[in-house]
Amino acid sequence: MSVNLIPFARDAAALWPQVVDWLDDALTKTHSLMTTDDLLRGVRSGAHRLWLAHHNDRVVAAFVTEIVRGGRGGAVNVLALGGSGLDAWLDEVVESLDAYARANDCVYVVEMGRAGWNRVLAKRGWVSGPCVMMKVTR
Repeated sequence: MSVNLIPFARDAAALWPQVVDWLDDALTKTHSLMTTDDLLRGVRSGAHRLWLAHHNDRVVAAFVTEIVRGGRGGAVNVLALGGSGLDAWLDEVVESLDAYARANDCVYVVEMGRAGWNRVLAKRGWVSGPCVMMKVTR
């Protein structure tokens, strides 16, 4: 198993068709206002980063991140994450995110997902943060 940051936007765009359905599913399930077109635009501009998890030369997961900075530090924000066979790759994804955050002087790795992620990520050292509240206005 390997987890790799795709360093060049042109390479990420070429790989996009392999992972777009997983990312779209993640965005839909979390009621994100972002679309996969938004993510790809961010990857192409360099604002977002595409990561892939491989097992036996096959892509099994993908995620997109951004780094957000404020006066109190930075955070790696996971915008979307999806794939198949979660148990096979999640530990390496978490380790890669931790290393990336440390290398970029970030205080946190942040992921907003469905409630089930609390249970899955708690086993890997994550804690619940602020509660997200939503009110549909249209």
